[in-house]
Amino acid sequence: MTERTETLSPKAVIGTNAWGDALYGKALRGNYVSEDIIREAVKTAVSKGLTIFDTARDYGLGKGQPMAGRLCREGTLISAKYTPGGKYKPGQVRASFEKDLADFQRDSVDIY
Repeated sequence: MTERTETLSPKAVIGTNAWGDALYGKALRGNYVSEDIIREAVKTAVSKGLTIFDTARDYGLGKGQPMAGRLCREGTLISAKYTPGGKYKPGQVRASFEKDLADFQRDSVDIY
């Protein structure tokens, strides 16, 4: 399978909704998983061929995306999305995208 085919037809995509904030994790899932445990889970996922991680600005009360940026480096793809914050204003998608790049500490996002 080529990288493009794997990206378009992945085995699975790992959601990062509960990553980031302890309070958010407890409220959402009933418990909090530390960054060290998530780091090991990312390594295991990648070793099994699960390389796409989906995130959004509001995950983990805003702490999930920076965590994804720290943990999803070599051999991973990040899928992000624009999350509207009310009525659309010209330029806000681009501004949101640039904030996402800063969160991920990357020059590009693999899937947006």
